[in-house]
Amino acid sequence: MALQKFPLMGLLMLLTIFVSPATADGPVCPPSTKLSRASFPEGFLFGTATAAYQVQYRFP
Repeated sequence: MALQKFPLMGLLMLLTIFVSPATADGPVCPPSTKLSRASFPEGFLFGTATAAYQVQYRFP
């Protein structure tokens, strides 16, 4: 008889989790700033650091 109560308790716990309201007081993520190529210094080469890292340590 005791083993038959455990599935019922599990079902009640799942229902409680899904039915309970989940609210947030504010935005979950803070607002972010826009990133553009203009924010980098002139002459900045994109992608060179990754390529140099791969060649230096011989990653495929």
